[in-house]
Amino acid sequence: MNALAVIVNLIFPGIGLVLVGKRLAGFAFAAVFCLAVDGVVLSPILIGGKAAGDFVLAFAVLAGGMWLWSLVRLVLHVVFLRSPSLLEHKDDLFRTGMEHYLKDQLAEAKGAFTQLLALDGGDADAHLYLGLVYKNLNQRARARASFRRCMRYDYNRQWRWEVRTELQRLKGER
Repeated sequence: MNALAVIVNLIFPGIGLVLVGKRLAGFAFAAVFCLAVDGVVLSPILIGGKAAGDFVLAFAVLAGGMWLWSLVRLVLHVVFLRSPSLLEHKDDLFRTGMEHYLKDQLAEAKGAFTQLLALDGGDADAHLYLGLVYKNLNQRARARASFRRCMRYDYNRQWRWEVRTELQRLKGER
């Protein structure tokens, strides 16, 4: 998935960040990049003359900067997420969250899963169990949102049946 995100980001800056769970940053990079490309294309038409060349250059530099900055940010994100110490920390947080969840210590489980998702917003397992915690805390809207995020990041579809079942249960409990 990370290699695909880098390839997509090379073609369209910012979208690679969206694919690894950094949606806000990704869409911001994509929007600024698109505006800069529009500026390159439209400056000669709207401004014309010698001044248009300066605007084209400025917008081209902005577009290139967005492309490079989004690529650097994505690569740092991918490398950071693959570091052994971070992976170990994520495993510890997940294990802690599961231990609390199984002991019905829901507030503690919620805290552990939330911390894990702050590190890696694309962790489908954490979204699933956070949804179960919210369901048990009777916070149905948050549970539905977590289950939907689980489905979005569940690339292997390992939780598809469980999530659909839980969403149906929540729908029936209205």
